[in-house]
Amino acid sequence: MHRYRTHADTITLMRLMLHRAGQTRARLSRKTVARLAGRKRLRSGFLAQLIDVGLEEGLMIVELDTGAFGVMPVSSLAGAKTILAKNVLSAEERRAVLKNTIDMDAVAEELGDTEEEEEDDVEDD
Repeated sequence: MHRYRTHADTITLMRLMLHRAGQTRARLSRKTVARLAGRKRLRSGFLAQLIDVGLEEGLMIVELDTGAFGVMPVSSLAGAKTILAKNVLSAEERRAVLKNTIDMDAVAEELGDTEEEEEDDVEDD
């Protein structure tokens, strides 16, 4: 009888691959993740729990637009540069954030987010 690999064991194998490759971040194809998990298909419920268990085990997993997965140890973020709101947001913007009056449409425009992309996000939920 075929047995699926546990979420924790799948995460451990993903960590092993990163370790042996000497990488702090990598992309894994859906096929590779499915094989590591001992599955033919990666269902959304399994993936959601895999992502949660990964975080508990110190591995961040992000599903990319391509269908592949980006993986990196959470510890690699410990050395990331800190960004302070006072250095990147104006005093007026900081006040608007605190009062919950910031113009999110203007923020989206600055980021290049389009209404079309936002509509796609709603449909995916």
